[in-house]
Amino acid sequence: MRFREAWRDSAYRAALVSGAAHGWTSMGIRVAIYPLFALHVLGAGAAVSGLALTVFALGNTFAVAAVGRWADRLGRRPFILTGLLILGISTLALGFSASITMFFVLSVIAGIGAGLLNPSQQAAVADVVGSHRAGGVVLSRYQMAIDTGAIFGPIIAGLLAESMGYSAAFIASGVVVLIAFAVWLGGRETLPARNPRPPVGKPRPGTGENPERAPSARPLDLSAIIPAGEGLP
Repeated sequence: MRFREAWRDSAYRAALVSGAAHGWTSMGIRVAIYPLFALHVLGAGAAVSGLALTVFALGNTFAVAAVGRWADRLGRRPFILTGLLILGISTLALGFSASITMFFVLSVIAGIGAGLLNPSQQAAVADVVGSHRAGGVVLSRYQMAIDTGAIFGPIIAGLLAESMGYSAAFIASGVVVLIAFAVWLGGRETLPARNPRPPVGKPRPGTGENPERAPSARPLDLSAIIPAGEGLP
């Protein structure tokens, strides 16, 4: 599958944006900004600040363990939208944490949002590519979007934290995620539609066929074999 073909799909374009937002928040500022905020703003010790990474991972693990099966049943888009909304709002709120307890609670919630988002958007990209086509270029562009967010997110957030304070860094990061949410509102559902089989013994609509009964054999048309005017011996 070519990148140009995938780009025409609204779900793939949305996945590139949400992938960058995921890299920015779940991989970038989580490692670069979370511990510094806990250390310098909330006055936590170095060991407690490191726990910010752990509690985010706990929420993420909990959500990832639950979302896979349900995304295959209910669709990818509901979990992507829910995950982006949770991750965006909780990231915005993190900048206004007044205590280490509140910071940890919001970190767990942000981890849950990331856990709902990431497996679902990966499945959406896989749906776009399909199982019978090579999609190396398409998948690599998606991974590049995640890496771009993970690289530039901490740089931009760090500059904002230094010049305007940590709250500005978290607000900007949350806005990035909410922009991805807005883009996904226009993205399509990629889960292949299910085609339920008709009940056994009942005709298929519009055909009058009975699925339990084999189709009756039709008489062989010999006109294509024996030229007109010639008889059988």
